[in-house]
Amino acid sequence: MAENYQKVVRQVVKAATAVATGGSALMLCALTLVSTVIFLTVATPLMVIFSPVLIPAVITVCLIFTGFLVSGGFGVAGASVLYWMYRNYGLLSREWGLFSLSTRWAATFED
Repeated sequence: MAENYQKVVRQVVKAATAVATGGSALMLCALTLVSTVIFLTVATPLMVIFSPVLIPAVITVCLIFTGFLVSGGFGVAGASVLYWMYRNYGLLSREWGLFSLSTRWAATFED
């Protein structure tokens, strides 16, 4: 009984940690995307008006590209954590999903 309780508590802690990690990564993704778009809307007209030199424009484009790349990376990381959670704790899980229900149901007929 105590081992089963410890197993459940451990899985709940794992799930809570995965939710926190996935949520944090998705929040970083959204924050990075929004800040990149704001930087793009502010910096582009300023560069066009005040910069006759092409180098600052290239730097701006590189920073914007880097922002979108980092935003996409955080999004992929968050989605990967959420998929991992679904795979381990969702319908595909052997301990919590359909497999465990069918196994328990089949075990009732073995007696």
